[in-house]
Order: sequence, then structure tokens, then C-alpha cells
Amino acid sequence: WAPLSSGKGRPVGAAQVFLEPTALDSSTASATRTVWVVVGLVFAILWLALVLLVRGAAARLSRQNDVLMGRSRDLSESSLRLEENLMETIETLNAAVEARDPYTAGHSQRVRRVALAIGRELSLSAKQLGTLGTAALFHDVGKIGIPDSILTKAGPLERNEAVIMREHVTRGAEIVSKVSSFQDIVHAIRHHHERWDGLGYPDGQRGNDIPLEAAIIGLADAWDAMTTDRPYAHGLTLNEAMLQIRSCREKQFSPAVVDAFWRVAKRHPSDILPPEAPTSALVAV
Repeated sequence: WAPLSSGKGRPVGAAQVFLEPTALDSSTASATRTVWVVVGLVFAILWLALVLLVRGAAARLSRQNDVLMGRSRDLSESSLRLEENLMETIETLNAAVEARDPYTAGHSQRVRRVALAIGRELSLSAKQLGTLGTAALFHDVGKIGIPDSILTKAGPLERNEAVIMREHVTRGAEIVSKVSSFQDIVHAIRHHHERWDGLGYPDGQRGNDIPLEAAIIGLADAWDAMTTDRPYAHGLTLNEAMLQIRSCREKQFSPAVVDAFWRVAKRHPSDILPPEAPTSALVAV
């Protein structure tokens, strides 16, 4: 309701206004629909922009991933080739060492054969046997740096010469350490001249502190040296060498390794004898 007044301000009546609710509802509904349409369009635009952004980022990431994978493959192949080249180089160095001294030709292979026979007798795992065999094969590779005047000397070494000769274990360990797949054999090569009583080299390790693989190679190496002729001395007979091994038990050699070697000599003598020696040549066992 609204009052009506004359020009002089006197009330002359009243006016009543009616609002049609249907029109109001229709207007409100129309405005609501407009709002929702606008909101929907805004979200649609945002969603489309997000999709395009994600697709672009995914495409870039995919391309980058392909590039990285390609580089990774190239690096892996290069690393593998480098590793193979290093292994071939060490094998060549090892062969060169034996070629320089005809009296030790085949020495590494013989040491490997005896070492593996002892390792099997000690029930080493396949992985340990693999490590042992490789270490035995390359145990003298460090001699590549020893002068010929010392390496091939036809007689006992002087004190200063012996000091230089002893360096072959540290040099050998350093050489094989350059190959990642040879990391397990580094200690076996470095310590294969340690003694059970602590009087060996290079670190004076004693007893069970000496890596087992090194202790096995040390005995196999000594056995081959004992039974091989040199320019200045004939090798021991097989029985003399067996008795020498036994007498050095708990002095130069690990008792467990000596006992395993002795058992192999009894059960499978061909595994430790020189290739040309008859199995009947062993009497001491």
C-alpha cells in the first residue's frame, strides 16, 4: 500500500500494488540458469586449458625420457665396452708376465686348478668359487711391473730385490681394482702372501684375519712353486712337497686349508698333481 496526497499535501487516497509471483520466479530462474551456464563455461575453459597443459607437459616429459633412456643405453654400452677392454688388458698383462718367465709358464692356470679343488673341498658357494678361480688366475698380474732382472733372475733374490718383488701383490690389487666386476678379488690378490703366523706380507695379517680365498691361493701358489723346477733349483718331489705343506700347517698356512688340501690329495690326487705326474707318485698321504 502507498498513500496518495494532493498538491497541498492533503491525503486523498491510497494505492495498492500487486507483484505477480510467476514473473518473479521466472526471472530468478532465468538468472540462475545464466549463472550456472557462465560457471560451467568457465570450468570447461579451465578444464580444457588444464588438459592441454598436461598433454604438453606429458609430451615434453616423454621426449625427455626417450632422450635420457637413449643416453643411459649409450652409457651402459660404453661402460660395458670399457669393462671388457679392461678385462682383456688385464688378461694380456697376465699372459705377458708368464711369457717373460718361461719357468712359470702355465703357473696361474695350475694355481687356479689346485685352488678350486681346495675350495670345493671346503664347500664354498658357487659365487665364492667364481671369485676364487678369477683371483687365482690373476694373482701374479702385479709382476708386470717387476724388472726382468729380478723377475727372471737365475738365483735367489738379494734383500733389496725381494722387497721389490713383494710389491707385486699391491700392484696386482691396484690393477684389478680398476675393473668393477673384479672388486671381490682385490683382497685375495693383495693378501695371498700373508702367513697364518703373521710373518707374511704386505700387511702382516695373521690367522683368520686373512681372507679365505687368499689363504687358499697362498697354499696353491706355494705348492706349484715347490713342485716346479727353477734355473737355480730343482723342484721338490711330490711327497717332499706334501710333507712341506703339512709341516707349515699353522705356521705359513691355514690349518683348515692344509687339511682340505690333504683330503683332496687322498681322494682326488689328480686335482692337485702336476698334469704329467702319475697319481701313484703320492705316498706321503
